[in-house]
Amino acid sequence: MGCAFCDEGVLNRQVFFETEKEVVIKNIIPIVPSHCLVVPKRHVASISELDSEEIESLFSCVKRVSSKLKEHYAGTGFNVAFNDGWDAGQTVPHLHVHILIRKADDMDPDPRNLYYRIEKDRKRLSEEEMSNVVSDLKKVF
Repeated sequence: MGCAFCDEGVLNRQVFFETEKEVVIKNIIPIVPSHCLVVPKRHVASISELDSEEIESLFSCVKRVSSKLKEHYAGTGFNVAFNDGWDAGQTVPHLHVHILIRKADDMDPDPRNLYYRIEKDRKRLSEEEMSNVVSDLKKVF
């Protein structure tokens, strides 16, 4: 089984923005509607495998994407996170940074409910839903 974030089919369906060193994809099982992933094009499992230039590029991309998504989704805040290693919750062994745009009362009554609802309320997007969201996001970038 290959890497999902190196798979051309996944990339063709879910990428809506890219830089020289990163792709940005729509998460297939989003926690909130804006949930996206910034993924280095070079296959690395851990941030420790990136050199300084790659780290700078990765987080410059995170900054740019989170700003655009916050505006697009009319957000008032955002979460940025990555899990490094299986024991930290990393399920795809390719480094990726999660971006979740947040709004007031999106996880009422406590915005920290994000961490408790991660598995409970998520649903997989259909091919049509994925296509529509990616098409919409491509217009933003």
